[in-house]
Amino acid sequence: MQERKFYPMITNTMNNLLRLVEPYDMWGIVDIICSYPNYELDGDLAAKPIVNAIIDELNRQYARWNKGGENGKR
Repeated sequence: MQERKFYPMITNTMNNLLRLVEPYDMWGIVDIICSYPNYELDGDLAAKPIVNAIIDELNRQYARWNKGGENGKR
């Protein structure tokens, strides 16, 4: 069986969310996007509402990619 790899897409929604990220948080956000669905949150970043919105968008994309299967939520 061939393994499929998930690649997050920078949709209009994701683009708009990324515009709201503070510049000093951007590397943490990029790390989440690149490692999703196996991301890890540190304490400072986890407390920010924009991070939850970005993860929600990634979860939505993952669920759609996975055709309703496990959606990456922890």
